[in-house]
Amino acid sequence: MEAAKLVRVRASSLRPCCIVQGMSLSHRSLSSVVGIGLAAGALAFPQYRVVDMGRLPGQSNSGAYGLNELGWAVGRSNTGSGQAFLWRDDLGIRQIGPWRTQGQSEATGINNLGQVCGFNLDLNFNRRAFITRPGGFGPFILPTFPGGDASLARDLNDSGVVVGEAYSPAAGAESAFRWSATWGMEDLGSFYGQTGSSALTINNLGWIGGWSSTGVDFVEATLWKPDGTIIDLGKHAGYQNSFATGMNDSGTVVGYSNSIAFSSTAFMWTPGAGFVSLGYGPNGELTEAYDINNSGEVVGFIAKNQYISIAVWTLATGWVDLQGHLEPGSQSYDLGIGRRINSRGEIVGGAKLNGIARAIKLVPIQ
Repeated sequence: MEAAKLVRVRASSLRPCCIVQGMSLSHRSLSSVVGIGLAAGALAFPQYRVVDMGRLPGQSNSGAYGLNELGWAVGRSNTGSGQAFLWRDDLGIRQIGPWRTQGQSEATGINNLGQVCGFNLDLNFNRRAFITRPGGFGPFILPTFPGGDASLARDLNDSGVVVGEAYSPAAGAESAFRWSATWGMEDLGSFYGQTGSSALTINNLGWIGGWSSTGVDFVEATLWKPDGTIIDLGKHAGYQNSFATGMNDSGTVVGYSNSIAFSSTAFMWTPGAGFVSLGYGPNGELTEAYDINNSGEVVGFIAKNQYISIAVWTLATGWVDLQGHLEPGSQSYDLGIGRRINSRGEIVGGAKLNGIARAIKLVPIQ
């Protein structure tokens, strides 16, 4: 890791924003904007099989939040007090632990070594970030900032670097952190100084995405680089907030802007092109993006009125509602929010079966 040198850069000073509503640009010009190529046959969209991860014994519902390239998933199984779980195709679902306390826990990320991050409640009911050994065993509680008492891990990379937020007495608010076994706990600060921030995603380059508080009740999507550079990624015109929620190993960031009028629109950001709107869903739905894989496939959800569904955006197709792409044996599930997508195109998130929330993995079958 390089020595930190704090440099704050507004996205607009890197390059003018390119706003693309839906697919208004040609595939070729949009490809040049975001730096993603079209694969042969990309217009043929697959069907998906729902793999229901189930729930822990005694729990009534579940949700999945993290996924690795092996197809292992993590999340939380709930009945009032939730418990973190790890799920594998060969072993099914199992609880992560044991914990010194019996309070709630949640797993939020998993890397390709099988290390898991998340949080559990300590004896004082404060959230405390953790990382496990490979396979989800032996959770280690991370330290807090000096004088602080709470932390929450959001993601980790294959080097075991964990990111999230922790209470910072200096900021008087939550502040983004980076933790590694070598460097310990580091306060990443905010684009706007000590105003509050959160780190939501990290890639294998060590780039970190999240948000910084503007200090006036709004937040803006933020990118932290290992050399200390902090970049304000911008937001859609007319929106108050933006969040960087996912990132691939090429440094392409995805997220969404939202407004106090309950509107949201997904975006993509690249070092070369800057901010690119991913527009609305196929029927004018609101969109939010949560992750992008190394092939440039984006996952999130679309929503309109009372309808919500997992959706995928690709350069070739724009937003596609996956509810209409389930195989016949999976159509009894009502899809919810897509959280993560791996390079095989597998997706984890949530769905409902007979009105009960279930942690699911969507597997492309053609």
